[in-house]
Parts: sequence; structure tokens; C-alpha cells
Amino acid sequence: YDPEIVRWTLRNADVGKINRGELRVVSGMLGASGTEDRLFVGLAREFEIPRAVLTAGAGGAWIFEKDTLTHIPAHPADLVDAVGAGDAFPAMMVRGIARGRTMVGTAPQAANVAAWVVSATGATPGWPADLRLELGD
Repeated sequence: YDPEIVRWTLRNADVGKINRGELRVVSGMLGASGTEDRLFVGLAREFEIPRAVLTAGAGGAWIFEKDTLTHIPAHPADLVDAVGAGDAFPAMMVRGIARGRTMVGTAPQAANVAAWVVSATGATPGWPADLRLELGD
């Protein structure tokens, strides 16, 4: 990773998404230390990112929005294949933002979709009818 590119990207972000491993790398690159929640909130505040999400797999997600940190638990799922879950969750978050919803309001639905993805085989399994109905598609 190029530290200058990372800093430039953070300075120019309107929405952030980072996972635990990435948070450790970026924090180390910036010389920051502390607990995970403090590093995440500190990163968002330092770079003036108004809303961001820290994904933690089965540990759920932490959302920083409106200067508040909120934990969203992971939706229960039987793990079959984790490929694609890391993309499904933020994709649903972006979908919610594009529809004028808050990240906190969108996160439970995003967690549900990510849980469904990990319970199926492959990164892009077909959408079941009940999930499509829930999403309004």
C-alpha cells in the first residue's frame, strides 16, 4: 500500500468501508494505536468521513454516522462459503444510501443479505423469491 494514496483516498471519501484487517494496516501506516472502536472512529473523524462502516464478519458491523457509533449484529447463518459476503454487505449499504436511507437503517437488511450469501455456494448465488420480496425488488 502506498501511504500517500491511502491518505488522499481517506481525505476525499464521502463514505468509508473498512474491515478489521484493513483497519489494523491503515492505523499502523498512520502511526495510530488504540482499541478497534477508537481507531475506527478516530479515522472517520480525522479524515472527516461523515459515514463509515467497519465490517467484522460474524462479529457484525460498526457504523459511524451522524457522529455516533452503532453496532449492528451479524444475521445468524450456516456458513457454507464466505466468498462474496464482504461485497454483499457494502453493496446493500450503498443501495440504501442511494435510496436516501441511513446506514444504520439499512444495515440489518445488509446483514441479512450477507448471511444469505455465506449460506450459499459461490460469490453470486441466485436470489431466492422471499429475499427479493423483502428487498422490494
